[in-house]
Amino acid sequence: MKRLLLLVTPVLVIALGTYAWGTREPAVSATHDRAVALFNAMETYAGATAMDRALEATAYPGVELVVARNTEAGHEIVLRITASATRRNNLDWWPDPDAHYEATRCYRWTDDREWDTAEQVTCPEATDIDPTRAAEAGPIGAGVDLRVRRALTGATDAAGVSERLSRVPDLSVEEVDGAIAVAVSRLEGYVSGRPVRDCVLAYRRGDEVRVWRPASIQVAPGEASCEPQAALDPALQKPPH
Repeated sequence: MKRLLLLVTPVLVIALGTYAWGTREPAVSATHDRAVALFNAMETYAGATAMDRALEATAYPGVELVVARNTEAGHEIVLRITASATRRNNLDWWPDPDAHYEATRCYRWTDDREWDTAEQVTCPEATDIDPTRAAEAGPIGAGVDLRVRRALTGATDAAGVSERLSRVPDLSVEEVDGAIAVAVSRLEGYVSGRPVRDCVLAYRRGDEVRVWRPASIQVAPGEASCEPQAALDPALQKPPH
């Protein structure tokens, strides 16, 4: 009898473990996977404040912002994430072969987080949210394009162009590979925590002068930058596909 119990007990442990995995754990794992994906997105589209950054995550269902602090050490964000999973319990007769399970867990993000990780923490009892948002500078005025074109047409070096455009804010002028390259970059605002930049690029190569505005998606965080060197990038000299 003892030998029988010794044989049966491990089988029961394995069966119960299989049952538990088939019910609870996939939903818990789903909360972690979602936290990792959201934290990665928050770093790709980094806002100037904790709230700017956190808004990237709160646009999704099942995600609640619990903490968004602006501290001397950087930003601190805690998300409460609810996820579900429908899994077979591998025991078709007990209690239901296709059961739906839900889990809620909290995850903490800080500036020193490693990519593709999410730290699980005890959910705070109270929210601590700083609503501070970065100021919106507004778009670049329509007349800037004409002023840049005139400066490039009338000057033959970077110093001359800079002097003619000295009153244009957010301006950069450089000589790049024998060309005079110009960029005017300004933060226009935030959409769901993502910085939206207004950008004017221009260059003079010999007698050729070109001035244009790339699409905001082309100079979004994680894409090309709005800098003088970018004016000579062929990919930015045409609309995105």
